Order: sequence, then structure tokens, then C-alpha cells
Amino acid sequence: MLDSLTTFGQFLLVVIGFGSVIFIHEMGHFLAAKWAGIRVHEFAIGFGKPICAWRHGVGFKIGSTRPGVLPTAIIPEGEGETEYRLNWLPFGGYVKMLGQDDLNPTENSDPDSYTQKPVWKRMVVVSAGVVMNLILAALLFVIVFMVGMPAPSATIGVIRDGSPASQAIPVNNDSIEPGLRTGDRVTMVRGRRAMSFADIALAAAMAKGGEPISITVEREAIESPIAFTMIPKQSEDTHLLELGVASAAGVELAPPPKDIEFRVFQQYLLERAGLTEIPAGSLLVSIDSQPVWSGSSLATAYSRSGGAPVSFSMQTPDGELIEQTRSPLPDLQTAVYKDSQGNKQGFNHLLGWRPASVVGACTEHALDQGLRSGDVLARVSDHVWPNIEQTKESITASAGKSIPVRVLRGGAYVDLDVAIKRDGRVGVYFEATPTNLPPIVVRSPHTEDPIADQALGLAPGTRIVSVGDRAISNFADLRAAIIEAGAASTELLVRLPIGPDPQAAPTERIAWTISQSDATAVAALGWSSPVEVGLFEPMTTTLKASGPIDALRMGISETNRYVVMTYLTFIRLAQGTVKVEHIKGPVGIAHFGTKIVEQGALSLLFFLAVISANLAVINFLPLPIVDGGLFVFLLVEGITRKPVSVAIQSAATLAGVVLIGAVFLFVTFNDIRTLFGS
Repeated sequence: MLDSLTTFGQFLLVVIGFGSVIFIHEMGHFLAAKWAGIRVHEFAIGFGKPICAWRHGVGFKIGSTRPGVLPTAIIPEGEGETEYRLNWLPFGGYVKMLGQDDLNPTENSDPDSYTQKPVWKRMVVVSAGVVMNLILAALLFVIVFMVGMPAPSATIGVIRDGSPASQAIPVNNDSIEPGLRTGDRVTMVRGRRAMSFADIALAAAMAKGGEPISITVEREAIESPIAFTMIPKQSEDTHLLELGVASAAGVELAPPPKDIEFRVFQQYLLERAGLTEIPAGSLLVSIDSQPVWSGSSLATAYSRSGGAPVSFSMQTPDGELIEQTRSPLPDLQTAVYKDSQGNKQGFNHLLGWRPASVVGACTEHALDQGLRSGDVLARVSDHVWPNIEQTKESITASAGKSIPVRVLRGGAYVDLDVAIKRDGRVGVYFEATPTNLPPIVVRSPHTEDPIADQALGLAPGTRIVSVGDRAISNFADLRAAIIEAGAASTELLVRLPIGPDPQAAPTERIAWTISQSDATAVAALGWSSPVEVGLFEPMTTTLKASGPIDALRMGISETNRYVVMTYLTFIRLAQGTVKVEHIKGPVGIAHFGTKIVEQGALSLLFFLAVISANLAVINFLPLPIVDGGLFVFLLVEGITRKPVSVAIQSAATLAGVVLIGAVFLFVTFNDIRTLFGS
């Protein structure tokens, strides 16, 4: 209950903040209209019926101060001409002026009518809201930079193998090998100063598909900055362009998160890493007796370990030094397939054999449904021995319903009726560690390359018992056995997925020849850290100006950056490197805003500054019904010396309403679908 109240409070703060941004926008129109001598009937925040209103000479009222009894052109003596309203639908607002009606653009002969004012004055009125939003954005950024806001550092942490960052080409130093390195501090990206890691991610996402971007880094022991170029590639997870890097983690072990489900996942990762006895706030001080600057150094140390154990030291908040030694995790191969929507999805495998779906950590809801850590999913809904994608698809498609699930637990099948939550989740985190994945294989979905299990004809659910004389208990053993056998002929002993008793299922021996290319590919696989980088607090930097003048410069620069970024987003939408599903509507903005509120007041101010800059751009697009469309009509009127015909204005406005309404409905649907995990 307390969590729900907290979330509602955060949501309320976001609504108030968003309403304030709209208020400033409409205030711009209002003040400009008053300056131009135009009579203003209504100044409203939101749409629809009024919740409450105030008018000079009438005072505060529930509902409207003038509920439709008098014509709006008639102002009784002692009353103000403007009604200030708060309406029921908070996403938007308007200023209603005499003679200015978007849906009925007819001329009014009254001298204080909108239509009787010179074109240049009407242009000022129409554009004033956008100007106010830009001023607000800059002002909020200035406040943030004056106080100083923590943000993820622009320091490179983990670099994914085969990613654009790992193959980056140095352009100003012939002695530097290709590829960024862990610890590189990015100073410039695409010709702009990189203040935080978000600048790097945004620059990659907004890049033109297939074209390189430039990044300048500072590297330890290298005197001069190093410039690199690389071509961003589409992420298999987000489907946005990316460089394949993560921000560097700090050295402090993170405290338990507020979200209960994330807390369960963190505990699961700690148990998997053997760090449950290490208190939060402990510091990683050395790896193999060498001092470290980042938790990301563990990933680098394990990737270079060649399979040998790595030792590291943790210092507790009490000053106690605890020595730890952990063996690395063997990497599996990665491949991609296209899902039903044509998006590329990544998955792990070993010569095409994919591990069965295994439950890793369980939330309270999953435990209540009978699921347990280590359960192997033999059936989920209509999928028998499903891969992880089929499992997730079945769960999310059954939101709010129950589905039949059969798990293999302790050598026996257990049948369950699992209730899926309304958000399309069941509350489990799936196992991904090769040493914890039993050698029960399933088939890969529509992979782009031939795979071994199809060639050998293994049915989904087949358990690999041994390779040659080597017993296999998990996927790590399977990898080791393939490397040991090399390019040679060997024999597989497999247990078939037949009968009600898995232990009594028949076995079969299969001759298997490992090709040279397969043997080489598996032998080249690397190693990963058993300690997830996400267990450490992120390395942060403080976005802070050196003084008021610097804060003003930074605020204007940041406003300009987000204005350009918003326009660029529409261009990338047209080019296809940004998808429509990446665009947030009111629901998505509100939900994301509640997460921002958790990070503090400065983060909320920064978020509202970005929203204000975005609102300025969107409102000034040359589309009917928004300010940009009205400005175009005025521009045409100024050139031709006569207003655009009522028929054209009406048709264009109607088309604009339909277009914006369709976009609004689509992004809102997408926001809700994302919010509920569908």
C-alpha cells in the first residue's frame, strides 16, 4: 500500500510538472495576445469540461464562471474578459481568442479580434508559446547546471565483442590499435562535448544508418587525445543504433533497490557470484593485487583470464578486507533470428544447440504459483520444450490468465497451473549461466545459419549425457568436451525426451563429426565475469557549471542540442533507424517521469527541461492544428496579401486533427503495451 501511495505521489509530481510546462507555453500565447490587443476569452490548462475556473469580478467557481448563458462577445460590467480554467484532461491546453478558432477559421470584424490584427502581430502571438518553452528549457537547464546533477560518466566500461566500439578505427594516431578500451574517457562525440554517457548513447541512436560517427577519447598513458570512427549498428534488444558499450561501473557494491522484484534479481546475482556475505557499500579495491578504478575492470580481467581463476579484494564499510577468488564463466556462441515482426533477436547457443529454458530467480508471485529456482521448462502453454523466446511469448500473450506449465524438477516432471499477472509477467528471471544450464537442448527459431541440432536430428528436450568418454552435466561441460575433442569424429550419448519418467527414458548413441570450423569457433570463445557489473553503483560525473555565465552557456547549448535531437528523431523515423515504438506518448512520459522522480528533484527538472524543448519543436512543426501550421498559414497570407481560404484551412485542420489523433492513440497504445510488459 505504501509503495502504491509513493508511486501515486511521484505520478502527481510529474503531472504537475508537465502541466507547468504547458502553462508556460500557453502563458506565452496569452501575454503576446494581450500585448497585441486581442481579447482573450479563455486561458485553459487541459481539454474538456472545466474542473474549476476563475474570472475577475466573479471569483473562483467549480465548473465554469460563465456556463454558456451569455455570448462570449458580451462582457457584463465588472467582469474580466478572460476565464482561467483547469480542465479534466491535463495533457495540453489552449488560449481562446476572439476571432481565432482552429476548427472554424472565419474572420471577425471586431477591432480587438485576432483576425483584425496585422499578420506580423499574429505571427508573434502564434510563436510566443514556442519561445516561452525554449526559455523555460534553458532556465531549467541553467538551474540544474548551477546546482550540479550526477549523471553516468562518459567513461567506457564493458565493450561487447564484435561491436562497433571494439572495431573502432583510430584516425589520428597510427600506433594505436583498433577498438576502444575499457577506461577510455570520451571527451567529444560527433563534434560535441560529451558531458555524460547519455551523450554517447544519444549520438549513436541519432546517427544516420550506415554512416560513421567520430569519437575522441583520453586514454591513460597516452598524451594526446585519440580520435576514432565507427559505424553504429542496430541493437538486438532495443533495435536502436548503438556502439556496443556500457558506461563504466564504480567500485561500490550497490545497496538493495527499492523495487521488490529488482531486489530479488540483485540477490540472485549476488548468490550466483558468491557475494551474499559482502555488505552493500563495500568497495572493490584490487584485482590480482593490482588497484582498480572501476567495477568494469572485473569484466576485463576475466575476459583476459584464459579460464584461470581471478582474485579480487573487497573492503567493507567497516574497513575489513575480504579476499575473493572466482572462476570465470565460459562464453557461449551468439546468433540472431528474426521474430514474427521482423526484428532481429539475439540468443546464446553452442554449435546450434540451445539450452532449455531454466528458472533462475523467483519473486513471491512465482513462488506462489509453484515455480522454483532451477526448474527446467518442459512445456509452457502449447510449446513443448520451448526456447526462451517461445517461453516469454507464451507468458506475455496470456496476461491476466492461467497457463499450463510442466517443469522438470529433481529428475521428475511437475505439472503446474501458473497465473500470469495483468502486466504480462510471472515474476521469474531466467538462468543464463552455462554452469547452471543442464545439457537439455532445444531448437533455435529460424536462425540465419544452419545449426547442428537440425543436422543431427535431435528432438527438443534431448539431454546430452556424454561426448565421447566425458560425462556432461551442464553447458560449460559441453563446451569443454567440444574443445577437448577438437576437429574429430566422436560419439554422443543422448537421453530422449520420451515417456512420463525422465530417468527411465531410452538413450541413444549418435556418431558425430566435429568440423574444423566448428572446433575453431568453440576454441576461440572467451570468458566472462561471474560478478555482474550491474551489482556496482554506476560511475558518475557531476554536470555542474563553473559559474553563472558558464551555466547560461551550458543551458543554451543543452536546449539547442535537444531541439536539434528532436528534429533529428523525425528524420531518423523517416529513414527507419528509429522506430515509431520508440516514441513516448503521455502514458509513457508519465511512467518514465515517475522513475525520474525517484532520482531526485534535479533529475525531474532536467526531465522537464527536455520535455519543454521537445514541446517547442513539436508545436512548431508545419502541421495543421499546432502552432507551426498556423504560422505557415500566416506566412502565406503575408506573401499573398490575403488569408488562406476557409475551405483549405478547415480541410487542413481536420486532416491535422486526424493525423495527430491517430499518432496520439498509437503511441498511447504502445506505451500501455510496454508498461504492462506485452
